[in-house]
Amino acid sequence: MSLSAREYLIRLQTSPNDFSPNEKLVFLRIFDDQHRSSEEIRLKLSKTLQEFPIQINERLTENIQRLKLHSSTFEKHNRIFLKWIQLIDRNTKQIFCFPVNDYLPSSIGDALELTQVQQGRACHEETGSYDVRVRTGHQGFLGIKSTMKANVFLKLYDIHDRSSDVIHLKQSKVYQQPFRSNQTDRFEVNINNSLDTLKKVELWHDGEKEIQFHCEILQIIDENNGKTYCFQIKEYLHGNVKVILTNYDQRRCLDDKKHDAYSIASSLSNQFRTNETLFKIRTRVGHKGLFSHGMGGTNVKMYIRLHDGEHITDEILLDKSLTHNDPFEDGHTDVFEISVPNTIQSPDRIEIFHNGKKHDGLYLKWVEIMNMKTLERKCFPVHRSFDLNESDKKPHVVLTNFIIDESCEENEYREHHLHDQYKTEYLIRTKTSPNQPLNGTDSHANIYLKIYNDKNKHTEDMLLSNSKHQTNPFQPGKIDQFHVGSSHLMDDTIDKIELWHDNQSDFDWLCQWIEIKNKKTGNMKCFGVNRLLSQKSMAGMTKVVLTMHSHHSCEKIEDELTNFYDQTQIIKTQENISSKKENFIKKYNIKVKTGNEMLSETKTNVLIRLYDEQNQQSEDIQLVQTVNNTIPFRKHTIDEFQARSSKNLSNLRKIHLWYLNEKHQKWIIEWIQIEDTNLHRLYCFPVNKPFDSHGNIKQVILSEFTINESCSDERSTSEFKRTYHVETKTGKRGFLGLLPTGTNANVFIRIHDKHEHVSEIIELDKSLKHRNKFERGQIDEFDIGSIEPLDGIDKLEIWHNSTGIGHGWFVDYVSLMDNQTNEEACFFIGKYLNKENGGIEEKHLILQKQ
Repeated sequence: MSLSAREYLIRLQTSPNDFSPNEKLVFLRIFDDQHRSSEEIRLKLSKTLQEFPIQINERLTENIQRLKLHSSTFEKHNRIFLKWIQLIDRNTKQIFCFPVNDYLPSSIGDALELTQVQQGRACHEETGSYDVRVRTGHQGFLGIKSTMKANVFLKLYDIHDRSSDVIHLKQSKVYQQPFRSNQTDRFEVNINNSLDTLKKVELWHDGEKEIQFHCEILQIIDENNGKTYCFQIKEYLHGNVKVILTNYDQRRCLDDKKHDAYSIASSLSNQFRTNETLFKIRTRVGHKGLFSHGMGGTNVKMYIRLHDGEHITDEILLDKSLTHNDPFEDGHTDVFEISVPNTIQSPDRIEIFHNGKKHDGLYLKWVEIMNMKTLERKCFPVHRSFDLNESDKKPHVVLTNFIIDESCEENEYREHHLHDQYKTEYLIRTKTSPNQPLNGTDSHANIYLKIYNDKNKHTEDMLLSNSKHQTNPFQPGKIDQFHVGSSHLMDDTIDKIELWHDNQSDFDWLCQWIEIKNKKTGNMKCFGVNRLLSQKSMAGMTKVVLTMHSHHSCEKIEDELTNFYDQTQIIKTQENISSKKENFIKKYNIKVKTGNEMLSETKTNVLIRLYDEQNQQSEDIQLVQTVNNTIPFRKHTIDEFQARSSKNLSNLRKIHLWYLNEKHQKWIIEWIQIEDTNLHRLYCFPVNKPFDSHGNIKQVILSEFTINESCSDERSTSEFKRTYHVETKTGKRGFLGLLPTGTNANVFIRIHDKHEHVSEIIELDKSLKHRNKFERGQIDEFDIGSIEPLDGIDKLEIWHNSTGIGHGWFVDYVSLMDNQTNEEACFFIGKYLNKENGGIEEKHLILQKQ
């Protein structure tokens, strides 16, 4: 690993709609694979595609791991949309491409962090994108054969004889079942290479010889250049026989209005075509068993059948959830869209069943259906497992009782609140941006929220419905209020949320912020959103995960930021006047070690001021953006910050550290280390003393320090590519729990990540809480690290060397937390780690993440 100051050629692509005559500023910081950071780089943007040759002063390795960007544009209507950013190392010629496709944050103090990098490939190397439409002719007798029992493929060739991979036309954007009689299907096709003008196309299917596919028309539109290719086929394709198409018309032969209506009639009865009605189906999987602790999900295929008087649909497979990759998981609310004949308008009875056995585990709480044309909504309560139907031998339920024009969540909340069945209740407030796009009168979406605590425990999917402030929620500039509840007993912490809606086509929501309040404890969190949740947006997202939050109300923060922005403009003007006088910048690397006692962390703003030997002082430096961790000042972690000062300080004499004294905040730190990168001096300030209280401020002044000695006597964390916090619980056994369960042996672990990479052997050596570790009934904590660039936690390998007087260790559990991602994994054991005590025989026990 070589460290050096580096030169890069930076290229970035923005949206052509982003630019006014005025220049815009983007600020960039580069991080290498050792978590070292460059200084902040200032880029002036004046056009959509620009190049910047830059040289950085900080010494980095040759591998770029992530970037952080923010802009000086705080107005939401004037934000910058960045498509991608590319860096070329001029020494090694390595290329690093970071796809973005998102807006740079518009909130003051916010930054966009990029971690997905493509090495060796330029960002501007385009891929091909095509709109493919297929018109199917009459299939079967009288043209009413319902399905094409084969897979259809095509392959594209351009004028330079370059070809695409084989393209499987699988998922139609118009119909659930493609290639039915007199039906036009549309497919979105992406290929890994970019083709020029097409010369020919191969089309075939993989069915048996007797299976025929009657293809009338194939239309292909190159979405990169708009070229159209219309092939008039009008013949039957036999199984595994390729049709080579070379003659085409350059005009469109299939448009959106002309052939997209589904028909089950033959050419003799073409005038009797029927349209379809779109329904949205929502299902909630619950918990079953005593105290609702059993798992209620299933992996079997689920089907539904709708009844409207005498009219009945075919059985319809519910397999493509709009809200989850794996439908019918425990606690999930899944959303499906199905098309049925328009004879079904207001179902009065539904059947839902699966193809598994009676005891395959599905426990449904409710099923909700909505006619997307009339917006009539019906909620069918279920609250039971499936029974075995004697007629078709399929586990199923038949539902006849329903509630009209009330969401199932509203009914559930009313019923549970009436009987005091919710274990945790929240008051939710959202603000929709004044710049919210207007949605059509016939567009609709269900908006969901999921709340996580600091142990990654989460609520079920909770619907935001029945606003207490607005009859029609989520309108531009309006604040909505919702009451929601969870059947899970959540603690007081709110660490992360997921926010999304289920409309994949024609609904836009530009949410400004969301505020969450625990109704029992009053604990409040404000999450800034400032994202357009829409498939039509350039980012194409209908879901967002939020981790940055504040303890204050969103309206208070909004007012303060508005005032701060006004003051910022004045400060910027003053800085422009005095910039020639103060252009010297001192750089410091600051590390802070937070203690491991209960409530030792803080989530408020932390500031530091430095004093030198001449009693000159720096400005107030806020420690806000940590280099190595997502959220700073967590219990038993070391946070690293890169700070700078406009004051040319000499050798340091003391430091002043303070933070806002909020309720339940008792920040305890072990030490603070400051490296002067200009003078190459390292200062270690031990703390070991409580902060003094002055009104709303907690502060400490430190003047005792060592020079050029690291605060940590352990291996430097900069050598580790991943650091972890480990917790072990030694169990109790026997009458009154007095049997020996501890050990004096040396305990070792290996960490396996999700890509099957394994750490080096790591000894659990020094307990943070006890001098004698692994004693009976004792919880021990360890800070460890790995030099391997692990990604996630999948398995844990644990063993001991069977030394010492007592080595029959009975371990209840081992938990690990990745300090950089806050991912936590718990491994339950509940056995002795030796054969003599009747425990586990394996020398190296490998445990799967639970």
